[in-house]
Amino acid sequence: MTLILLSFKIKLVGKKMFRVSIFWIIFFFFNLMQIRAETIYERLNFGKYNMKDLEILAKDGPYREFLEHAKDILPRNRTAQWRQMVRNVSTKYLEEIINKRDFSTKIQNLVEDLSTWPELKKELVFKDLRRDYVIAYLKNCFFINPKDIKCIQKFDSFWKESSTNALIAQKLVPIAQEYMSEEKTYEFIHLMANDDLSSLFCNRPDVRNLIMKKAFKIFNDPQYDSRTSRDKKLFSIANQRCWKVITQNMGQELFDRYIKHSEFSYILLKLNNMIDQKLKERFLTYYILQSPIQGEVFDESWNQIKKLGNNFEQRQEMLEYLKGIDPLPGKSFAIKNIEQRKNIIRFISQNMPEYLDYYARTCIEFMTGKRDFPNGNPTVECRDLFSSVEGTSWVNQSLQIEFSKIRK
Repeated sequence: MTLILLSFKIKLVGKKMFRVSIFWIIFFFFNLMQIRAETIYERLNFGKYNMKDLEILAKDGPYREFLEHAKDILPRNRTAQWRQMVRNVSTKYLEEIINKRDFSTKIQNLVEDLSTWPELKKELVFKDLRRDYVIAYLKNCFFINPKDIKCIQKFDSFWKESSTNALIAQKLVPIAQEYMSEEKTYEFIHLMANDDLSSLFCNRPDVRNLIMKKAFKIFNDPQYDSRTSRDKKLFSIANQRCWKVITQNMGQELFDRYIKHSEFSYILLKLNNMIDQKLKERFLTYYILQSPIQGEVFDESWNQIKKLGNNFEQRQEMLEYLKGIDPLPGKSFAIKNIEQRKNIIRFISQNMPEYLDYYARTCIEFMTGKRDFPNGNPTVECRDLFSSVEGTSWVNQSLQIEFSKIRK
């Protein structure tokens, strides 16, 4: 109908009007095409967000909506402003879901997807928060069902991608200790104990305890039949910085009532040059009085007592030290092997007779009530000592006679 009218106008007004009419036809045609193109574009991009939409969401949230639509912006239009908004919003979003403890599958998938975005792969704050989220998820997952295969798979995959990161290892240790084997836990401990930050990690009681437990197993393992192979294996557990931290306060552990622990502590302190001469002499003297074990430490202890036998002043100083221990060291006086027991008592009487007399006299004072002993009997092996020295001069004769009268 429009074309008929136009033709009619052309016939009436001539060529000039014809040119004007052609212009308006072209103008209306292109405007119509533009409107139709915009309509088609809007239909094709229905539900797509633009930068203004994202700016509003970045400011007021919800942050999840922003992240779900951030890539509505075409790659060529992803400006520095867009990249900065992505970094800021992803950080806020992770903080939000960590606080809410939202571990739904959909949220987990979104977090994992975000970790692949080029804009976030090298973003340290995002990586730290993503790590915290995954660890929080793992704790929650194992708490609900410790044997859930999904928890184990997630744990393994997360550790696989982080297996050279000691900082992450320290976060996983509590989970591994509670829900996994000791050997699995040791994977993380070993990494931490050999890291540049090992002096920091090895201050943790749980780390120290597991390293010590591992070392004690090596110490008692017969396959390490030489000092060299044993010491090499011990040093493979942790680096020097870690051992320094672990052994710096081990001095008191030398005097454990369990002699095997005492010996173990001494070996570690000596290997790491963390024992001074005075403490070494005190320990070696104490050691031979506490049912020693044949071996390298026994030999050192034997030689230490010999030195005391030749130095009265040092012997008196050592006696004063031993007097301060309660109960007095004397397990060697009750060794089941009678021959071994007597050999040690004889040796002590030859090189440190003052201690045997002091031990015997203290026993008599306890039994007769001459002195007050708040902690009870300080000479637990008293009867064993007197029965072993009967008929010898190893203990002062007057003390032996006095004891025999009390015993009757």
